[in-house]
Amino acid sequence: MDKELSGYASPKALEISNEMLLETLSHVDEGVLIVDDQGVIVFYNRFHGVIDGLDPEQVLGKKITDVYNLSGEESLALRCLARGRPISQEYISYKPRKGVVVSSINSLYPIRQGERIVGCLSLLKDYKVLKTLVSPDPQAADHGFGKKVKYTFRHIKGEARQLLMAVTLARKAAASASSVMIYGETGTGKEMFAQAIHNAGRLRDRAFVAVNCASIPDNLFEGLLFGTRKGAFTGSVDQKGLFEQANGGTLFLDEIDSMPVALQTKMLRAIQEKRIRRVGDLEEIPVDVRIISCTSTSPSIIIHEQERFRKDLFYRLAVVLLPLPPLREREDDVGILTAHFLERFNRRFNRRVTSISDTVLSLFRNYDWPGNIRELEHVIEGAMNLLDRGNVMNIEHVTPYFNTVAPDFLNSQHTSQDSPRAPVTVIRAPRDSTVETLEK
Repeated sequence: MDKELSGYASPKALEISNEMLLETLSHVDEGVLIVDDQGVIVFYNRFHGVIDGLDPEQVLGKKITDVYNLSGEESLALRCLARGRPISQEYISYKPRKGVVVSSINSLYPIRQGERIVGCLSLLKDYKVLKTLVSPDPQAADHGFGKKVKYTFRHIKGEARQLLMAVTLARKAAASASSVMIYGETGTGKEMFAQAIHNAGRLRDRAFVAVNCASIPDNLFEGLLFGTRKGAFTGSVDQKGLFEQANGGTLFLDEIDSMPVALQTKMLRAIQEKRIRRVGDLEEIPVDVRIISCTSTSPSIIIHEQERFRKDLFYRLAVVLLPLPPLREREDDVGILTAHFLERFNRRFNRRVTSISDTVLSLFRNYDWPGNIRELEHVIEGAMNLLDRGNVMNIEHVTPYFNTVAPDFLNSQHTSQDSPRAPVTVIRAPRDSTVETLEK
């Protein structure tokens, strides 16, 4: 066995044929393309064809520059062949000569036979969602983003004092155009509050553009926020960024603390000057955007302990700082939320579950709910799937979840299977608007 190869594969691995590997690559959920040393496409899986809007038969046996509207210098595959080095996670926006515009992240690896480069393997991840954000469907834009924002303050369920205080503050913030930063643990309803603030304010009929900062690769972030100018980098085209999309409306930045530190200075300038500059462009574009951001990490941690967020940007974004209470501090709201989710899943599953055993209700009220409201919702949905007949949710319907996620907690509750005559609590659906203003 080749000494170099022996460090990466066992003798058993060598029994895997090239045909078997190519068959596997045909079914992976990202685009796979292989060119030979002349830049001719010799392998092209069907997922790549779905992304490009092409049939493999249109591609195989053709030079890559004949298939894609790229010059030899712009083609990542030809660059990989020429330099003999891998290319990792590079963004490119391109258009096949007979296909659709594609925004993607590509990683390419030279294929060697001894010292000679005989081809290049390209792995492509489709970023159609990002492409939609950066350059939205004109028809969708004509109808306004605001109409896609479904949550209002009427959707927020609960009567705990801390929640009512948060809603009161959010209502007041909705009346102004000041930036709002929402802080709360995962599952506490941060995006619901953000949408409710937008829908209660004067911008309710304008754009509401949302993006999860944690899901964006660092090398895409600047172009996504500020847009790109054609020719700024390989395959770049003229594209609007999120600031331009949200112009006149609201830009919601989820998990804002995931924004790269290097980009925070440009973000601060955009907010202060109300002007942005696309990547690769010299011209500044005026924008008027209200920013609502959120984080699941305490602001004091991200700006003081971790020092990964600029203080001056924090002050700009947290003009109104809105903390959301975790569910463990809203014990009395557990019954209200349980009723709400039972009603929802009764409609979805065509069931008539109207009661919950006192054992289960006590379990719900004593549990810490690290996943908060979202976790409670998923527990109830899972339990509804286990109900064969009847209209009562018993301990056996939630035991599988707690046995897996929190067995120590379940054992500490000394629970046992409910008897047919165990006490139950009749669950009544909450009012349409459970949360109103805080009276005192």
